[in-house]
Amino acid sequence: MVTARTIGYPVRGIKNKLAGLYDQWEKDYLAGKCTAMDVESLGLGKLREAMREGNVREGSVMAGQCVALVEKEQPAAEIIAEVVSEAEQAAAELASRLPLRR
Repeated sequence: MVTARTIGYPVRGIKNKLAGLYDQWEKDYLAGKCTAMDVESLGLGKLREAMREGNVREGSVMAGQCVALVEKEQPAAEIIAEVVSEAEQAAAELASRLPLRR
């Protein structure tokens, strides 16, 4: 479900109680019953509430935020092998730049 689109801050998230509140508040915003700041303030601290406190019913549970970065479909094992390889290359590059102390 995409929320906060009407105020210019669209967020794709899992449908839950918070998303339902956003939906209602956005309708109220469009009807002139509240301000964009009111709608925006609804989300303050909600990502932390879901991620750190585990309240996925009333917190902001985002979904698909990085889907645009996916360039190809590949098995998980292949992705992990690529990440490990890139990390090893980065570590080797960093080690070559640091002066060795003995």
